[in-house]
Amino acid sequence: MAINWHNLTIYHVGLPLKTAFQTAQSTTTVRQLFILSADITLNGVNVKGLGEVQSFETPFYTDEILTDDLVALQQLWPTLRDQTFADLNALVAWLQVKLPNQPFLRAGLEMIVWDARTKVTHQTLSELIGGSNQPVPMGIALGVSANLATEVENAYTQGYRRIKLKTPPNTDFKALAPVIREFSDVQFSFDANMSWTELSAQQLREINLLGVRLVEQPFGKNDWLKHQKLQQNWSNTAVSLDESLQNFADIQRALTQNSADAFTIKQGMLGGLSTAMKAIELIQDAGKLAWIGGMLSSNIGRAFDISLASLPAVRDFPGDISDSARYFEHDVTTRAFVGEHGLMAVPDFELRLTDDVLLKYGIQTIYFD
Repeated sequence: MAINWHNLTIYHVGLPLKTAFQTAQSTTTVRQLFILSADITLNGVNVKGLGEVQSFETPFYTDEILTDDLVALQQLWPTLRDQTFADLNALVAWLQVKLPNQPFLRAGLEMIVWDARTKVTHQTLSELIGGSNQPVPMGIALGVSANLATEVENAYTQGYRRIKLKTPPNTDFKALAPVIREFSDVQFSFDANMSWTELSAQQLREINLLGVRLVEQPFGKNDWLKHQKLQQNWSNTAVSLDESLQNFADIQRALTQNSADAFTIKQGMLGGLSTAMKAIELIQDAGKLAWIGGMLSSNIGRAFDISLASLPAVRDFPGDISDSARYFEHDVTTRAFVGEHGLMAVPDFELRLTDDVLLKYGIQTIYFD
C-alpha cells in the first residue's frame, strides 16, 4: 500500500460546548481542534482523507499544545510531501522519528490514511482493524452536583452502561454511596484527573467498598509507585491510568511495575490508531483491562473511538462514547452519531466535512501544497 501525500488543509476550529467541561485542572467552554484534510494516493488511487489533532491550547493535560503542533506541521510538510511510504507501518515509524514528542499530531496524520483506506476499500474502519460492526456499549461522564441523583437517573433511563463521576479532592464520597447503591446494575467509575494528593486512607477504603469499578488517574502522571501501592490495597476497584500514558513505553512500564489493573486508551495520546491497537493487545496479554477513553473530540475523533471500541478485547467495557450532540450544538461532519438504548452503532458511512460549521466556527484555515 504505497502512500504519497499531495496537499494538506488545516482547519482550526473552535466548537462551543453546550455546557462547560470541567476537570480538576481546567474548564473548557470552547473546544479548539485542528481538522486535517489531505489528498493522498494509496496504491495509485487518489483519495481524500480526514484527520483530527486533539491537543489543547494549554499544557494542562499534556505538554503538547496546538500552536506547537502547527509549527511542527509547517516544518514537516515539505519533507512529508516528498516521501513515498511503502505502507502504513512505514509512515507510522517515520512520524515517530520526526515527531517524537507530539503524539496528537502523529495520530491526526495517521487518521488521514486510515480514513482514506475506508474509501478505497469500501470497508468500515472497524472492519479494517479487525473489529465488529455490532453496536458498542456507551458510557457517560457527569460532574458531582446537587442534582446528581436526577442526572444519574436520566443517564440510566437513556441506557448508559457506565457512569463516570468527576471527583475532585473535596468530593463527599459518603454522599455518593446512596446513588451508587440505588443504581447497582450500572458500572460506576470515578475520574480524579491527577488531583488526589491529600485523600485520607479512610476515604480510599470507602471508595474500595463502594463497588466502584475503577478510578482514573488518582495521582500525578509520574506517581507510578503511588498508583502501584493504591492498586495493591484495593481489592474491589481498579486503578486506571490515563494521563500517565503518554506513549507506548509508559504502558510497558506500568505493566512491568503493576501500577494499575486498568488502562484508559486514547489513540490520540498514544500517537495513533496503530499504537493504540498494539497497546490493547499487550494489556490483554497481561490480563489487565483496556478500555476506550475520550478526548472531547469532534465526530472525526469520535468515529475512530467508536471503531476502536468495537475490537473484541475492549468492546465489553463501556467506553467514553456518547451522542455527537451531547457536547456540541454543531459538529464538523455531515453525519452525526446517535446512541440508542445505551448502544452506539459503529460508523458505516464516509466521513464528510460540513462547510457551514467550518465557516461559522473556523478560526484559521491553512493550505499546504
